[in-house]
Amino acid sequence: MNKNDIIISGAALVLLDIIESTNDIDLSCEYNYYKKINWKTKIGYFNTEIKYYDCFEIGANFYTDNYNVVNTFKIHNTKEIYKLKLLENKDKDKNTIKKLKKYIK
Repeated sequence: MNKNDIIISGAALVLLDIIESTNDIDLSCEYNYYKKINWKTKIGYFNTEIKYYDCFEIGANFYTDNYNVVNTFKIHNTKEIYKLKLLENKDKDKNTIKKLKKYIK
């Protein structure tokens, strides 16, 4: 991981003990670093390009100012994860949204 990478979405929720597990590890990185990554690309939610390899997905410059630091790792801010989960509106995230709402309060 690059020092400016941010752990986002489900992986951040695991590290914050809000959910027990996730199937992938989502990261955000600086655009110049992103361009150098030689992974497959796909279009993710909100029509943004992301790169992926195995269980890792990485996007450029997502949520760069909305993070907390946990054990020296930059972790996506819980309020921003909550907003993201609401926007994605996936059925599988209903319980996570409830947990996030309770955690934020």
